[in-house]
Amino acid sequence: MKHKIVVVIILIIIAFVTGCENQEEKKTTAEQSDKELVDKQKKQATDAKEKPVNRVATTGFPVKKANKTKNYFGVIVENSIDARPHTGLVNADIVYEMEVEYNITRYLAIFHSSIPEKIGPVRSARHYFLPIFQSWNVPFIHYGGTIFAYNNLKRKELMHLDGLENGNKYFERDNSRAAPHNAYLITDRLPTFKKKPRNPHFEYTDKLSEFDEKVSKITINYSDPNSVHTTYQYDKKDKVYRRILENEPHTDRATGKQIKTKNLFLLYAKHRDMTTGGGYIHINFNTKGKLDYYVNGKKFNGNWKNIKGDIVFFDKEGQKIQALPGKTWIQVVDKQRKSIVEENK
Repeated sequence: MKHKIVVVIILIIIAFVTGCENQEEKKTTAEQSDKELVDKQKKQATDAKEKPVNRVATTGFPVKKANKTKNYFGVIVENSIDARPHTGLVNADIVYEMEVEYNITRYLAIFHSSIPEKIGPVRSARHYFLPIFQSWNVPFIHYGGTIFAYNNLKRKELMHLDGLENGNKYFERDNSRAAPHNAYLITDRLPTFKKKPRNPHFEYTDKLSEFDEKVSKITINYSDPNSVHTTYQYDKKDKVYRRILENEPHTDRATGKQIKTKNLFLLYAKHRDMTTGGGYIHINFNTKGKLDYYVNGKKFNGNWKNIKGDIVFFDKEGQKIQALPGKTWIQVVDKQRKSIVEENK
């Protein structure tokens, strides 16, 4: 009997020790799993910092294989009353609006992510357009140009297609409109340009920094007699700015869609009359100036500076501006004209 009791006690002790060992083993395994999880999270965070997102230069969205095969080019689009409504501007990734003669404006539209079948009306180049296209490393398409533009094209290594030389090949005339407001680029006739998009002007981020003030509506009054009044109204639901031209939605002729943009820049530069006759002007991009950035109903104050030919955008702390992914419109405004009206409704 005593022998049986001893055996039972020994078995109980063995079971207890084994249980403790199992508990310790489970605890150790759990601790190792927790440590491995923490290490994995730390590695992922480190990798995220070390491997920045490869973004499309013209929109800031992550690069996909499809982006690498799409064409890349700029087009000069007219904005006189006879040129409206426009075709294809709604698809552009980047658009500059700036003055030509008599306070009329033209658009410098850059296409890459979404290319429409037709773009226009296409009009002539100005010499101060060329540094813009050159800084984006983008071939551009125009229909004629001033003598100043042609003289600059001779000195610059800038790929371009001129409708005066290739009109029948790449363009069609719209007989419902009078010339010269009826030349339209047919994009599937274009060659595939070999240029790679670049954006030295600003960077992209997915998170905004502190803003200076709230602004939901911006109006730029370029000209009263020539009907060039441009407004951007912030859409809280879609988080974009909807473009308004002469108090009416600025819509695409082909699709009826209203033009909208995620980012809006106002770039203030000195304009001067060239006193050569014909009303030709010069816009000085070879220096520096004030810059305003609007996004998500907010305004950021900054500056721009020409650095080795590139117009670089800086915030008020002197850091390169970080824009949100999406389309971008850049309004070039005469710094001497008080023509900007801001509202917050």
